[in-house]
Amino acid sequence: MGLINKIKNALFNKDLVNNVEEMSEFEQVITASRIEYAKENSYFWDIKLNKVKVYTDRVATWNDKKRVDLFLYVVTDIAKN
Repeated sequence: MGLINKIKNALFNKDLVNNVEEMSEFEQVITASRIEYAKENSYFWDIKLNKVKVYTDRVATWNDKKRVDLFLYVVTDIAKN
């Protein structure tokens, strides 16, 4: 498996689709965004969030505190890995 395929698998794991109902709200938003984005694009290095419906319909409507909480959740998750 090439490097690009490994990156794609890390960013878009099809097994996550089946477990969305069991995830936290933040995990659901992240997973749904990745799934939606992957349907339209084959790359992840230049993501335009304003074109991702999950972001514009859900995350963009959250208050600042909740968006900051999402950011901290993502950063903490990245730091663990």
